[in-house]
Amino acid sequence: MATRTLLRDFQLANIGLIGCTLTVYTVDAAGAKTSTKATLYDSLTGSGTLSNPQGLDSEGKAERPIYHDVPVVCEVTGAHVATVNTGAIFPGGSYRGDWVTATLYLPGDFVTDGANGDGTNDFYRVANYHTSGIWATDKANTQKLVRAIDMSTLTDQVVDSATESLAGIAEIATQGETDAGTDDERFITPLKLANKAISNIADAIVTAAKLASSVFSGLTAVAPAAGDYVAISDVSDSGNPKKALVGDLFATQPRFSANKNGTNQTGVTSATEIKVTFTTEVTDVGSYYDAANSRFTPPAGTYLFTARVPFTVNVVDQAAYYCALYKNGAAHLYGPHVNGSGTGTIAPGLALYAEADGDDYFELYAYGAGAGDKTISGTVGAAYFQAARVA
Repeated sequence: MATRTLLRDFQLANIGLIGCTLTVYTVDAAGAKTSTKATLYDSLTGSGTLSNPQGLDSEGKAERPIYHDVPVVCEVTGAHVATVNTGAIFPGGSYRGDWVTATLYLPGDFVTDGANGDGTNDFYRVANYHTSGIWATDKANTQKLVRAIDMSTLTDQVVDSATESLAGIAEIATQGETDAGTDDERFITPLKLANKAISNIADAIVTAAKLASSVFSGLTAVAPAAGDYVAISDVSDSGNPKKALVGDLFATQPRFSANKNGTNQTGVTSATEIKVTFTTEVTDVGSYYDAANSRFTPPAGTYLFTARVPFTVNVVDQAAYYCALYKNGAAHLYGPHVNGSGTGTIAPGLALYAEADGDDYFELYAYGAGAGDKTISGTVGAAYFQAARVA
């Protein structure tokens, strides 16, 4: 589409045309008037149109500016004048891109010698209304095309090659040239730089030894804070690298704390290791504690276990009391033995580390010597069993 242009011929007063009618027609490829009325516009831009024909006012001119974007012939008719036709009136030219054969071009259009011609990228101005034929023939006919800009001359004489101290033109580097890193004349786009960076961290390119010698060796050692980030490999996302808050890592470590919620455990057989039940969860991060069975089955790791079991009934002076951590149904580790001092409450406990392989389960047992069945207090805060992963 050509540039929309003011129809200047009827913008000035002409007393010979007072009261006449102006009809605007399109033209054919030879520039001859057709019977098709052209679309007339009310401005240089926008979709507003005008009626066709238009009446000329009391001064013999158009009542308002008229714009067109195709070649036209104007016809003037009236009661006191003979019918008059103008010659072909062309809109302003525009840039039409690469020259293409079998295309109608208007005077003032510009085309580029591109893939359909010699490929010089020179600019040509269209001299006359015509339909293009063969590039070599049209280029040689100055009644059709006139070279306006010689790109080879422009490049050589107007624009220099860019250097570190002089602005100018430069070629974009290919991905291969970017990866090679040896060319100092072409420039790199952000995309190619990103691709280069990604290729440099592929498997086995950045090694642990490289990180140790070139990255971590220069860093200052600090104690991690909860707001610090660490790099992780997300196994749920094909091992892609992610970042995580140190505080979140600790917050999601498997741990539990359970108590007896005030319910005493009675009938505890004397001088026998008896399983102590803790049926109320206070904390269970990861849901690895089974309150119904008073059993902890955590993921693999090292865990710190702590417990306290207060015996309150039939406590025997100088009799031995202790707690035992059972692993997979068998005694695994023992807390310290304590001896009763009088017959009041005695509360053995334990604090120890144990390893889990992911299938192991842990329970708490207690032992109380001396005559008579015992009672283990269920007082909240006094009796508890808990653990947390530490490594």
